[in-house]
Amino acid sequence: FYLAVFMLISLNLLPPREEIINSLEKLYENYGLFTLFIATILEGIAYLGFYFAGGTIILFVVLFSDGKFLSLLNISLIVAFALTVTSFINYSFGKFLTKKFPKKIEEVEKKVVSKGIFLSAIHPNSLAFYFLNLGLKKESPLKIFLVPLIMTPYGFLLSYLFYSIKP
Repeated sequence: FYLAVFMLISLNLLPPREEIINSLEKLYENYGLFTLFIATILEGIAYLGFYFAGGTIILFVVLFSDGKFLSLLNISLIVAFALTVTSFINYSFGKFLTKKFPKKIEEVEKKVVSKGIFLSAIHPNSLAFYFLNLGLKKESPLKIFLVPLIMTPYGFLLSYLFYSIKP
């Protein structure tokens, strides 16, 4: 992606890097937190997250923020809330699939390997499949309430690290 953008800038098909960054900063100022929420929702839904660059948008929101404690905490809380919503959606989808295709799901369940919620929280896609699998197995949905408790400090730590090393 970076190379493609670099080539397009070199061919004058895209504006210079500084102009792109200024445009992205203005976009963040106007729609940043709403965009963050929508991007996280799209990134956190099983299978859909593979086709959407929500993680990149989350990173840009962190980089374009002012880097203050409350800003990074706010970003972390929005991401945690959005991932809690998508965890419920993924769990419900898993339960729906079990009801709709009970025989097929039994075959798939034998092949699914789960590493637990803490390891699954490393990335929104792995968290999505963790809760989809929980729904497929018809396990209790109570682990969904752990998502904001895990993702808020984890997201804050990652936000702080990425903001501190930004170019």
